[in-house]
Amino acid sequence: MQNKCVEISYFKAWRGRQLALDKLLGSPEDSYRIMPSYLYMIEQVNKGSKTDLVTRFNRGCLLVATAQDGDFHQFHIAWTIVDSENDDSWTWFLLKLKEFINDDPNLIIISDKHISIINVVRTVYEHASHVHCSWHLSQNLKRVYGGKGGIDLFMKTAYAYKVSEFDELYGCLKERYPNIASYLEMHSSPDKWSRAYSPGARYNIMKTNGVESINAKLKTEREMPIVALLDAIHN
Repeated sequence: MQNKCVEISYFKAWRGRQLALDKLLGSPEDSYRIMPSYLYMIEQVNKGSKTDLVTRFNRGCLLVATAQDGDFHQFHIAWTIVDSENDDSWTWFLLKLKEFINDDPNLIIISDKHISIINVVRTVYEHASHVHCSWHLSQNLKRVYGGKGGIDLFMKTAYAYKVSEFDELYGCLKERYPNIASYLEMHSSPDKWSRAYSPGARYNIMKTNGVESINAKLKTEREMPIVALLDAIHN
């Protein structure tokens, strides 16, 4: 018996795939339609969970907050889907986060240097410390100045535990890579990126690896309808 090839257009193949995904996961329209009941059931089944729905937001960007437990495991604290990463979106998200993560001088919030996060954190969390991800800062330095030696020395300086160790390493950084030191002094300060001068106990959390790991894990799921995406996060 001879097999015969069937030729179809790219558009027809794409439409067939889309119809199959809609049957499997639900359409984006249906997903938004059932959001109120879905969030209600989340609170019923997962006691202590808090949900909120603001219909002016269109799906576009996933915001995530994570934390680390005593065994160095990363876990979700909160997540939301907003129209874009801007001041309004971050304000709304952090105000909701503040309902169960209290503003406290011992709390440290670590993020990249996104301007909206910088603008909003200091207004919502007035007492907590906001510090920067050393890896993101190193990537900024790499784009501006390049050179592996300078980046490696910066990271070693950032990870120093003692102030005396930091001062010695930073002195070497200024001497050998003055452009990097000038950039750091212009765009940040040691209390934002170093462990030694951190205003609180930063422990081993120098990077936003928790969030980056979750983003990588959800690379495929982020293209799903909103309810399927939220189910994937729960799973």
